[in-house]
Amino acid sequence: FFVRKMFLLLNLVTLLLLTSAFPIPSFLLKKPLKDKFYDAPSNLDSLSNGEVYDNRSVFDSIYIESILAKSEQVAYKTLDTQNQPSHSVVTVISPHHRASKPGIYSYQAFEDSANLDCSPSYFLAKDVRGWDTDVTIAIMTMLEKGHYVILPDHEGARSGFIAGHEEGHAGLDGIRAGINYLGLEKDTPVAIHGYSGGASATVW
Repeated sequence: FFVRKMFLLLNLVTLLLLTSAFPIPSFLLKKPLKDKFYDAPSNLDSLSNGEVYDNRSVFDSIYIESILAKSEQVAYKTLDTQNQPSHSVVTVISPHHRASKPGIYSYQAFEDSANLDCSPSYFLAKDVRGWDTDVTIAIMTMLEKGHYVILPDHEGARSGFIAGHEEGHAGLDGIRAGINYLGLEKDTPVAIHGYSGGASATVW
């Protein structure tokens, strides 16, 4: 009887964790190619660039441990290289204590792969400790100062590596999505920074 009761309790806890009201632990995240969160919505054509159509919270061990911020994944509308409707995901990290006039720090990560499973939103949630120390320090510093940090999947839904126009659209629309999702003013200051493949996206 005790074993059965514990089994039912574990099932209930798992069900609660999988609902949108609770953050998803990183070990439960599917790879993007098998995760419907990364799929396009049926009404994509009717959305505005940067418009948010889905979101979810995820556990990010580094930030949770340092009690600096909460991490959320936000799906939004953007454009591809042919200016056709496309979509992507941006990771939005919110400080626990906002600055009086918070800004946004947009970091375009070193995604040097034409594979959706290499999306920054996925590997950031899985293990941020694998990141370059300078990048981690920059992110933590911005959060400590009370600013928001966003990391767009700048290669878009088809992982267009060094596809300039698509990366530019996904990056800028990721910033728009962050502003829309957070309910910030349109003139919120934005700083952009990128490294490697992310530097190319930042230039575009």
